[in-house]
Amino acid sequence: MRQEIDRIGNSSQFNTINLLDGSRNKITLQVGANAGQTMDVELSDMRFDAIFKTTNGKLSVTDANGQTVDVEMGLCGSQETIKKYNDAKDAYNAAANSLALAKAKGQNTSALEQEVAAKKAAFEKVGQDLNREGQNYATIVMNQVDKAISTVSLQRAGLGATQNALQHTINYLENSAINLSDAQSRIEDCDIAEEMMNFTKANLMSQVAAAMLAQANSEPNTVLTLLNSLPKANAF
Repeated sequence: MRQEIDRIGNSSQFNTINLLDGSRNKITLQVGANAGQTMDVELSDMRFDAIFKTTNGKLSVTDANGQTVDVEMGLCGSQETIKKYNDAKDAYNAAANSLALAKAKGQNTSALEQEVAAKKAAFEKVGQDLNREGQNYATIVMNQVDKAISTVSLQRAGLGATQNALQHTINYLENSAINLSDAQSRIEDCDIAEEMMNFTKANLMSQVAAAMLAQANSEPNTVLTLLNSLPKANAF
């Protein structure tokens, strides 16, 4: 679990920027065209030791005797108690094997039986200590797990809120781009049908004006032609 959490913390990136390894407390994103139109994204170290408050996977706690000990996440007790338990177990098993061998050979086993009883009592006592210590450690570890979950949840909530804000900004910018495009279209583009109608109207008016001008120019010539066609009077 620790390796996977550290892998996620070390490999999560945005635009080649590490997000969850503690190298940055925040990143600033430009969300508008003008200066100052930025958004800060708060970041935290999401690696194992950071969220569980451990050092190299070990949590420093105070035991029942008031001594500070290191609890290794995933173990049922301190390494010292676990070692005592394993040693007592090995000693008891060795004594029990010696007793069984002596009985098989028909030897006097009274001393060995006392030794086995003593080893068994010591083993059971260490086992009880380990069990009690394991329960305490389990409580401590579960509390740390709850705190780690809260830490991760807070970071997720912050990133989720930032994501929503960025999505809102994206939608706003898209709407602004559409509105600007529409405004530019109304300014620069033309209505083809309306412009063709205006062109046809202007063309007809031009043709009518030319025809009227031609008609006006032809009327004097017509009068002169009529006058020239009249018979001329003889001079006296």
